[in-house]
Amino acid sequence: MDKHTLQILEFNKIVEMAGTFAVTAPGREKVINTAPLRNPEEIALKSSLISECRTLLSEGRLSGIEHFDELTLLLQRIKPEDVVLDAFQLRSFLPLFDSALNLKGFENDPLCSGLSNIISDITTHPEIKKTIERSINNEGRVRDTASKKLAVIRRGISSGENNIKVMLDGILKEKEVTPHLQDFFVAERNNRLVIPVKIDFKGSVPGVLHDISNTGETAYIEPYSIQHLGNELESLRVEEKLEEYRILRAITSLLREERSGIGDDYYKVVEIDVLWAIARFSE
Repeated sequence: MDKHTLQILEFNKIVEMAGTFAVTAPGREKVINTAPLRNPEEIALKSSLISECRTLLSEGRLSGIEHFDELTLLLQRIKPEDVVLDAFQLRSFLPLFDSALNLKGFENDPLCSGLSNIISDITTHPEIKKTIERSINNEGRVRDTASKKLAVIRRGISSGENNIKVMLDGILKEKEVTPHLQDFFVAERNNRLVIPVKIDFKGSVPGVLHDISNTGETAYIEPYSIQHLGNELESLRVEEKLEEYRILRAITSLLREERSGIGDDYYKVVEIDVLWAIARFSE
């Protein structure tokens, strides 16, 4: 079909409207960029697959595909062994794994034998999915449950912070210190727990100056008496970052090992999303 005929038929507007029914970002893009088929066998196959989707829709069944963005760039990026994805990037694969798992529910369904042939080759990668869910929360923070070592480190951090706060609360109540305070609370500056001292009296509270307020009226001081605890806490926080990085690297390695299979699943899920979008548009 020539370009002029497509313009007369407003083909671009049609595929753009159909694209709004796609769930995934790559599915929508693929629908919008759809070109008319010329091969009779391809036309017959695609029509049959769309008819199966329409049959399932008529029975109130949904595809189970969840929204996900383009993932091929991330799959390409992790090919080198020194690349480590961040927590959000790793979690971005979960909707793909969930979609693949949901589609497996249509496998061997007599109402969609054609779709079943596509779905039968999909691998759900349950262990990777389980590892990501156990290791990273919705906010992109590595969970305590990601490793026993991380859980121990974070308990140490929590305990260390509490001990320092108790000691600083005691210092805030000392009658020798109280007159020199700007406020009566424990603050945090440069990842160190400090107390707010009036700038003119900063020398009256022995300790390390970590910051000065924007107004220039308050000095944030870490008393020498708790400095060793602050150093221990800082060391634990460094250990925490190293363990978090190790966990992200390990999960990235899992994805790298299954990169080809995940890519295959990605294209199959997107393909079915496209078929489902066209079926919904045609209703």
